[in-house]
Amino acid sequence: MSKLDKIPQFPSGGELPSEGAPSDASIPASEDPDAELASFAKVLITDTNDVWQDQFEKANRKYSRAKLVLFSGGVQSGCGPASAEMGPFYCPADSLVYIDLGFFQELDQRFGAAGDFAQAY
Repeated sequence: MSKLDKIPQFPSGGELPSEGAPSDASIPASEDPDAELASFAKVLITDTNDVWQDQFEKANRKYSRAKLVLFSGGVQSGCGPASAEMGPFYCPADSLVYIDLGFFQELDQRFGAAGDFAQAY
């Protein structure tokens, strides 16, 4: 049994649960689907924001830091309902990055692309 087997799946159909207020590196307090993968995703979003903020500052521009929402199975985004099949995505309507942690498992099992480099890409 892998760590991702413990991720709760939301029922399909009907209304998807709200994930709460995201932050630069936050996940809903009510559920931590997988601490190791969630921690890695937080590092990725923070590092990415830091790089882009630095680049924008050098160009005398303002950068709005992307915020992260981790989910499992499905989520209601500002762009509408989203499922795990969509993969990670950015929704410009709510300025949030959405990642289903099951995507990392799919990278490994379906595409043979395990590890930090593949996940970060």
